[in-house]
Parts: sequence; C-alpha cells; structure tokens
Amino acid sequence: MTFIYVVRPGRERFRETVSDAEMEVIGEHFMYIKRAFDAGQVKMVGRCEDAAFGLVIFDAANINAAEGFAGNDPAVVAGVFSAEVREFRVVLG
Repeated sequence: MTFIYVVRPGRERFRETVSDAEMEVIGEHFMYIKRAFDAGQVKMVGRCEDAAFGLVIFDAANINAAEGFAGNDPAVVAGVFSAEVREFRVVLG
C-alpha cells in the first residue's frame, strides 16, 4: 500500500530560528529517509521552499506499519517535526 506522511516543524518561523541541535536531528531525519529510499520503500520526498512542510511518499504493509515508519523518524522522535500519516492513492505517476 502507498502512504504519505507530512512533516511539519514544531513552530512558526522555524527556518529562521532553527538551532544547531535541531539541524543535527534534521540530518538524522534525512539519513533515515535516504536509507528507506535506497531500500525502495520511499518513492519520493520533497519540501516546500518556505519550510512549511515536507512530504514523504512511501510503501508500507498497512496503516500500523506506516505510522510506525513515520513515528520512528528521528526528527519526529525528537519533537523537531510532527508527522501526519495518510493512505495515498497514486492516480498518475
């Protein structure tokens, strides 16, 4: 099944106020997603240029597995980002 998770920063003006510690966690977040991409689980990743949110399109066996994948993202675990998971139907692509 295909899912998306939307990640959002934990506060307004995040891009202008991000700390070094948060940037380190964001690096861990990127590597977490990159490993899943390299393994074929993640299909596409991107973010808004204003850093309002990011989007991960990925495969998982069911909603519980999808929520587990998003919930184990280091930036979500650390509270730097929140994650919202939804089942997603690709119509064109």
